[in-house]
Amino acid sequence: MSDAAVLLGLATACGLNGPALQASARQPAVKMQLARETEQAIADGVFGVPTFRIDDELFWGSDRIDGVIRCLGGARIDARGNAALAAFLAQAPLAERKR
Repeated sequence: MSDAAVLLGLATACGLNGPALQASARQPAVKMQLARETEQAIADGVFGVPTFRIDDELFWGSDRIDGVIRCLGGARIDARGNAALAAFLAQAPLAERKR
């Protein structure tokens, strides 16, 4: 979202101080922190929004939230003993971030 009025309305609807949040977002220190965290996310392999990291596993995209919930509940993909799954997981990624 890039429309400031929409963001202000959403913040207010959530019971947050929208004007204070918008003012804070304009501060140089906040912008620098965002830049640092964005670079760290890229270095960590983040490739989409939203992205969730659980241990060393990344989930990106709102269509993966169910997987995040299952993973938080203890479900994991285990390729041991499953040759087809192990071969699939060993394949090169279909997309890579361009710098």
